[in-house]
Amino acid sequence: MNFPQRLQLVLGKLGITQVELHKKTGIAESTISRWLGEAGTVPGKGSLAKIANATGASLSWLMSGEGEMFDENLLPQNNLGDFFRLDPEVIDVEIENGKTYPVVKTYDDMRTHLHFFCIHCNCWHHHGRGGKDVPYQEGRLGPFAGHRVAHCIATNSPFRENGVILHIVGKLTAAKSYKEGKTPICPKCRSYYSAAFNACDCGYINKNRKSKSPEMAKLYQEQRETTTSPCQPLSRLASAVTPPGEQVEASSQEISEEDAIEQTRYVIRSNTVYRSALLSNIRAFYQGVKREEEMLGVNERLEQMESKHALEMSSMQEKLDRLLQAVGAAAPEKREASNSH
Repeated sequence: MNFPQRLQLVLGKLGITQVELHKKTGIAESTISRWLGEAGTVPGKGSLAKIANATGASLSWLMSGEGEMFDENLLPQNNLGDFFRLDPEVIDVEIENGKTYPVVKTYDDMRTHLHFFCIHCNCWHHHGRGGKDVPYQEGRLGPFAGHRVAHCIATNSPFRENGVILHIVGKLTAAKSYKEGKTPICPKCRSYYSAAFNACDCGYINKNRKSKSPEMAKLYQEQRETTTSPCQPLSRLASAVTPPGEQVEASSQEISEEDAIEQTRYVIRSNTVYRSALLSNIRAFYQGVKREEEMLGVNERLEQMESKHALEMSSMQEKLDRLLQAVGAAAPEKREASNSH
């Protein structure tokens, strides 16, 4: 089997076209077309690596046909890329080792944080920039503008899958004006769900609200027809912010409140990258807890109202019973008095 045949097999396996492969790899369409049309051609290793990263195909298999065609663990998440490409705040989609990352428009406040607007949570997300002394840099430059864990509250936000890549496009003062709203809450499972999808993973669809991203909402419903959850969320945000190379067992994360406060102070007082990451994540967790408490407060008020309503109904029923008893007791006397006349 020659290379054009192997490449055609890969495209067929993933169900993508030459144009889509061009978008995923950056390789010119004319070059891909030439590869597919010339039996004896084999691209350079750099081009093969791009194809392997974008498709999950084995590099050695692409080169020689030896070994397995795919490492199933590295198959790209095509549906995530489809969602990202419809997002007005996403300017690019990158695929690395089979994982799909959105490159989002990000704004620098020149002091403590980098900011981008999430159409799923319907609010701004904030990521530490490394301190006010760090010079302003445009684009994907510097240690604070690369991959970041998503701070999404919406459980089916596609950003939660792999995080985002921050691409600084300007200072915060130049940011497009968005009216920050509330992340919708599902009445069935009580989870926050995507404002763009206008639907929850549990199957609930908000028919009383019109999505601001109808194309994305439609795609989400189409994806749900073929898979249980098109955007599998991270199991825990905390597990995603563990520094690389530091795998901590769940049991060892259970510490006392005093130790947690002291360790937090220690990190905040340090002059390291972890300080900025911690401050950014504290804000995200704080917002999450506040919203969760708001939701619990709503539930409590509903329960109180239901309890009060039940008591009022019970009281009204008792009054009605007494009234009926009084009327029933008086009725025979009235009939007897009438007969005597």
